[in-house]
Amino acid sequence: MGERSTSTYAGYLAGLALRVAELRERFPDALVSCDVRGEFPGPDLICWNGDPEEIWVWLFEPDGPDGVARARERLREFLADPREVTGVVAKRVVAGPNSAFPAVSVEAASPLDSRQRVEVRHGPVDGIQLHRDFDVEKKTPQAERTAMIDAVEAATDADAESREALGFRRAETVPADFTEAPAAESGSTWQRPEVIHLQLTVELPGGAGQDGGRVAREWFESAWRLFHDLLPPDVLPSDSRVDRSPAGVLIGAVDPEDEERSWEAWFSNDSWEQFRAGLGRRAASVEFLRVDLTRQEWLATLMPLDNAGLDIDLWHYQVDDRQLAVLGIEIPRALFVSGESAALALLRRAAEEAGVLFGLVGIDYGVQLMTGLEYALYLHPWDTVRSVDRTLRGYSWVTIVSEAQTARLGGAEQLRASGAFARVEQLAGGGCWLQATETFAGYTDVEAEAVFRALRPLLPEEAYPSTFKNEWRDV
Repeated sequence: MGERSTSTYAGYLAGLALRVAELRERFPDALVSCDVRGEFPGPDLICWNGDPEEIWVWLFEPDGPDGVARARERLREFLADPREVTGVVAKRVVAGPNSAFPAVSVEAASPLDSRQRVEVRHGPVDGIQLHRDFDVEKKTPQAERTAMIDAVEAATDADAESREALGFRRAETVPADFTEAPAAESGSTWQRPEVIHLQLTVELPGGAGQDGGRVAREWFESAWRLFHDLLPPDVLPSDSRVDRSPAGVLIGAVDPEDEERSWEAWFSNDSWEQFRAGLGRRAASVEFLRVDLTRQEWLATLMPLDNAGLDIDLWHYQVDDRQLAVLGIEIPRALFVSGESAALALLRRAAEEAGVLFGLVGIDYGVQLMTGLEYALYLHPWDTVRSVDRTLRGYSWVTIVSEAQTARLGGAEQLRASGAFARVEQLAGGGCWLQATETFAGYTDVEAEAVFRALRPLLPEEAYPSTFKNEWRDV
């Protein structure tokens, strides 16, 4: 599922990009490395040549007492042993002077949420920068959000340029079944992102009451059974003695309004039963189950990305008097392909029983079950879920449209006649199952363009045909 606290990550990402832009404006020849992916325990921002005798480093943490304390400790530990940096350039390493940044505080649009803004400011001592996000009443203009995304991409480019100039690069994890796509005309190469998600946007019957809980429980229970089928025997815990299982399994919920109601726990019989009993009825932003396969080296070979895993999610959205939810399952591509038919059967059954406003099987982009189209157009599910009755959130190998949307597209027969789908099947609970090709591997740019044309009346005005290579940004 990627970052669970998307707003905190947005503040970090934006703060980093803003400070990189300031450094490069003040020191045009500066070599700057920055941890745009939030992966490493060392410095988040390094300026290698702002001073002829020093390397400057900064740590970025959330604004507040806990963030300040964590930043102080991280900075102290790193400066005590800076070999990660001095092994590249043999200069003295110091806490970066905050005076290197012209502005004490900078505010900008959030790169991930149109109803939030972010701020980065100087910490209490050199080498510390603090970031925060905050809600705003009016939606941020698209131009400001695009400018923020451009700043993040510029920071990514600056990081790559510094690594090339200094003769080192970021270590990458290459999946065991890595398949490289053909080179584009520009000579660049790309690969498909390595995590697949299945998702449904539904209206929970009875709001967050008993019926809504039933829908949520059936989703989590079905996905949990699917995980047992996909993984080798004995990988997942089956009783309260979780230490006998090589995979770590966390369950929990995040409530942004009350941190005391946010919790997580290791899987056990008791914690699983308590979790199931409250599903769909909690005052939570997201309820989740996460399987971590990286705890054992042999299991990690199943995972192409660091810190990735299998996930089951339920994201809550209150839209006027309706309780909408996005149900999600994220699976590594290699595992998904091995259990493709079982995964599709699960999704089909859930769509028919719950009644569906939108559904999709496609690439996961690590942000709150964002679709490929949302990712490409810088749209956030918080916005698109609100308009799901009118506009599709995206399209992919499998797209599920509601009964009303099927009618707007001319009905099932017209969709079959379009030639864009190998399967056009009406669902028992209303709506239509649209499958572009028999297998996920067969879905390419050619098929995606045909699906785009068939669904164009329901897509955002700025949408364009794409599958993977046009959508995958390093943001």
